Amino acid sequence: LSKEKKFKRKINEILLAIKLENSISKNKILEIYLNNLYLGEGSYGVSAAAEKYYGKGIKDLSLGEVALIAGLFQAPSRYNPFKNKKQALKRQRIVLKAMYKNKKISLDQLKKAWKEKIILRKFSNNSNSYHAYASDYIVSQASKILNDNSINDKGYRIYTSLDSNINKIIKNSVGKMNNKFSEIEIKNDLINQNNRLQSAVIVFDIFTGEIVAMLGGREYAESKFNRAYQARRSPGSAFKPIVYSYALQKGYKWSDVFYVAPVSIANNYRPRSSKRDYLSESTMIRAFYKSINSTTIELGKKLGLKNIINHAKKSGIKSSIKLEYGTLLGQSEVNLLDMTRVYSMYPNKGKIIEPIIIRKITDKDDKIIYKAADKGQRETMVISPQINYLMVQGMKKVLSHGTGRRAYTLSRIAGGKTGTTNDSVDNWFCGFTKNYVVVVWTGPDKPQPLYKGNSQGSTLALPIWEDIMIKLHNKAEKYDYDKPSGVLKAKIHPKYGHRTKNGISTWFIEGTLPQQSSSSLEVLKTKGRSIRGFDSH
Repeated sequence: LSKEKKFKRKINEILLAIKLENSISKNKILEIYLNNLYLGEGSYGVSAAAEKYYGKGIKDLSLGEVALIAGLFQAPSRYNPFKNKKQALKRQRIVLKAMYKNKKISLDQLKKAWKEKIILRKFSNNSNSYHAYASDYIVSQASKILNDNSINDKGYRIYTSLDSNINKIIKNSVGKMNNKFSEIEIKNDLINQNNRLQSAVIVFDIFTGEIVAMLGGREYAESKFNRAYQARRSPGSAFKPIVYSYALQKGYKWSDVFYVAPVSIANNYRPRSSKRDYLSESTMIRAFYKSINSTTIELGKKLGLKNIINHAKKSGIKSSIKLEYGTLLGQSEVNLLDMTRVYSMYPNKGKIIEPIIIRKITDKDDKIIYKAADKGQRETMVISPQINYLMVQGMKKVLSHGTGRRAYTLSRIAGGKTGTTNDSVDNWFCGFTKNYVVVVWTGPDKPQPLYKGNSQGSTLALPIWEDIMIKLHNKAEKYDYDKPSGVLKAKIHPKYGHRTKNGISTWFIEGTLPQQSSSSLEVLKTKGRSIRGFDSH
């Protein structure tokens, strides 16, 4: 039957009731009812309610305990013993009186049940559980899938990809930063403004294309706002892989040399880079792993702003992106799901994956009413496997040579990019291994500069990311990403781009290897000094 309140439906109900009574006994009808009725706290049926409220089977319940559950039939939310025990016990006594009046129990049984002390199972409202934020996201997604804003109390079963162990890992990894967060809050006077530092994390399984863990804030009991998908924040330099992947796709090479100079873009905005890099040359690979802003802007001007923004949308950014050069440096706001899509591309051979967290949904009769598409149906090719491999190696350099060197030991198996916005308002680290993508954001809820306390993506978000990745991977594990045909490696000078045995290992599309073995710029500016591949300059 539909849920429409019409006379026709009432007639159908009467006819069905008559047919039901002619088919099975009243006791069987009651049994079906008792096993399907919603009785609060996510429990359907009296057995589930017995386990939920008392932690034992229905056969082990006393008369008083059974009467309390029977009292829930009328209004399980109103008489919820966890939240309103006084009302629940009042309702229980009405049930016991009715049982005595109808000669179902004796006076002695009534008096004994009346005096019985009801001991409930310890109540947990999930406010401090590891999966509370993820559970809220799951409910929101299920509501969209079913086009139903009130899915509770309807008997749906939602099968998810959530991994409780990984959720514990990310909660604990964020918790390890509490002292650092407190130090920054005090130094920047955030506590007095009731504007604590927050953090959000998504862990995404590359092989299944599923979200396995999500954290939307530091403490669910204090704030249920899920920053992992409800908040939009500027990603800073974590956006740059989009720019550089498009540049490589359009024929630029990691060895191409750029002159680093201060730049000014719209509204007299002057993005900063390290002062040591100004008035000097840098290869594109070095500009990437050291996150030099002026090179990113120069690439944007040569490639075309609209072209890069279109590439960003193809790369998985669904949030609105501004048509301005600041977007190239991550000024347009995105959420963690956007960045999860983007970074799913790199360990997935150039194909982004649409993340899911719900595998299937069944109704109260166990009929499948929704089933998620397979991973292959959710993949979209964005860049070729060859260009993608170059990007993977570039992001491994971020950990071995660049802004992510704090996590140097992970550069063997991982890659990623830091992101820090103006005045450290938003701080990110987005990275991956062959197994997982992990996206981490930290910052105050109300955007505010963090002038004090060494606040950046590499000091706030990266330690969380590093701790998670270490726990997710076997220390002895050794692997590299599948190398496609048509790519070659050469050692180049990090500043001047020519081939040299003392350079950094860099990957190229076949046929584009630099041929020069010396540079006049090196002669002029280094005065014969030898370089080291790990030299930060």
